[in-house]
Amino acid sequence: MHKFKLLGYSITVERLVILSAVAAVYVAVTLALGGLSYANIQFRVSEALVMLCFYKKAYCVSMVVGCFIANIASTVGIVDMVVGTLATLVAVLGICVCSRFLPVAFEKSGMSEYKAHILSMVIASLCPVVANAILVGLELYFFVDLPLFISMLEVAAGELVCVSIIGTVMFLCLEKNKQFMKIITQV
Repeated sequence: MHKFKLLGYSITVERLVILSAVAAVYVAVTLALGGLSYANIQFRVSEALVMLCFYKKAYCVSMVVGCFIANIASTVGIVDMVVGTLATLVAVLGICVCSRFLPVAFEKSGMSEYKAHILSMVIASLCPVVANAILVGLELYFFVDLPLFISMLEVAAGELVCVSIIGTVMFLCLEKNKQFMKIITQV
C-alpha cells in the first residue's frame, strides 16, 4: 500500500481517495440541489454526511473541504466560504467529541451499549444544528440583512431535518451493512 506524509501524518493513497470522494459527494449533492442548499431556508441534504465524523474523525477534513468548495457557489460569496466552513468545522469537532465521550458516559450510567450509541448519535447530530444556526444565522443577519432569530431558526430547522433526522436514521440503517461499516471505518 502506498503511503506518503502530509503535515507529519502518514496517509495511504486509499485513505486519501476515500476522504476526497466523500468531499466530492458533499459538493455534488450541495450543488445539485442548488437553491435549497443556500440562504436562510437551507435544506442542505449533503449535511447528512457530517455524521461520518461520528465514526472516524478523519472525515472532518472531507466535510470542511467539501463545505468550503460548495460554498464557492453561495449567494453570499466569500463570506459563506469562511463563515459556513467555520460552522462546519465547529460542528464536526463537536460530533467527534460526542462520539468519543458520550457513549462511555452513558454506559457508565447503566445504559445499554446500543441505547448509549443511539443517544450519543442523536446528541452529536445536534452539533451541526447549533453551530450552523448561530454562525450562519449571524452571517445572514450581518451580510444579507435578514432577521437574526428567524434566520437562526430557519437554518436550525434545515439542519435538524438533514442531519438529526435524515443523517442519523440513514447511518443507523447503514450500520447494519457490515461491508459499508468496514469501508467507512478503515479511513
